[in-house]
Amino acid sequence: MSVRYYILLLAYAWRIPALPAQAPSWTWTALLHGGAIYKHTPALTIDSRGLVTGIGLSAEYQTDGSRAWARRLGQPKIGVETGWFRFADTRHLGYGIGLTPKVVLPILRRGGTGIWGSFGLGIGLVTRPYDPISNPKNNANGTHFNNFSTFRLRVDHAGGAGRSWSVGISFSHFSNGRSGLPNYGLNIPGLTLGWDIARRPARALAHRNELPVDTLVKRERRWHLWAEFSAGREEIAAASGLKYPLINAAVGLSYRHNAAQMSLAGAEYEYNYAVYNFYKFLEQYPPDKTRETGRRYALFVAHELMFGPVSFGAQLGFYVGPYRTLLPLVFYNKLNLRYYFSPFEKERPSFFVALHMKAHGSNAEYFSLGLGVSL
Repeated sequence: MSVRYYILLLAYAWRIPALPAQAPSWTWTALLHGGAIYKHTPALTIDSRGLVTGIGLSAEYQTDGSRAWARRLGQPKIGVETGWFRFADTRHLGYGIGLTPKVVLPILRRGGTGIWGSFGLGIGLVTRPYDPISNPKNNANGTHFNNFSTFRLRVDHAGGAGRSWSVGISFSHFSNGRSGLPNYGLNIPGLTLGWDIARRPARALAHRNELPVDTLVKRERRWHLWAEFSAGREEIAAASGLKYPLINAAVGLSYRHNAAQMSLAGAEYEYNYAVYNFYKFLEQYPPDKTRETGRRYALFVAHELMFGPVSFGAQLGFYVGPYRTLLPLVFYNKLNLRYYFSPFEKERPSFFVALHMKAHGSNAEYFSLGLGVSL
């Protein structure tokens, strides 16, 4: 994971295209993958040469614009994708399996041809993770279970008999977010080829919001105060196997542009017990100074795409203040997945739960779970 998600999200949100209305339908697609492992750091000790091949299956639902968020996003597709990957260095990496929900956003549609961008955040399995005895060379994945995230850009073309094929570029990522070291992660850019194996029409949703567009815009635009507390854990050394907690508190302002987009800005405080225990073991500082090594302060901006009560967003932050111990960069990036329990249109607080994946550039740091409120 890296800042590319943040850049791509903002690039799409800058101007969501107005596209022709689509009838609701389900599509099942078979996929072929071909790519290579990108050696994003010289510290990666696995053999990254050779071809990574894979097969997959995707199911996508074409929304019909019955919901305000679907209209605002140009009637995206929502689906799930699974993939199986054979790494070239099977001796040290084995195979990878991924399963992720995904959102497929329209970029251009002309006749039977369309350009789509998709992203997903799910779970993955690597069959040959690091083992200090039997597999010490694999410092890409320290555990069997990982995060599996994807980004795809594809071109579809409708053929005869209602079938279509697609070709595109892809980026797949396996990482456990430092829940088990070593964890430099696997980044796999490549190409995909797909073809429909089944397509079925779906019944349109009964609910339709018939408010005029101007009324929707006025109702949806709103400022919010929000606060969130989250917690995760991190392993700081593979030899120890010990995992330490992290706590995070964030406050800020958010601006809801419409039913599908929201921008956020704020400040957050983080305490990293892994860093504190590292310096406590070294006995490098006096006790008061040692406790301060775990502190981190930051300012951030973020943008979210809303899909009803669910949002997916990217965040970019910068560390401030004197506490920057063991930080590889002065900035960080996060992927945020939130679920809001009450609609924003209601005049009452909206509580939410969240899943975060934090990284410095392409190096994941940790996963965390959060609970917050938007006022």
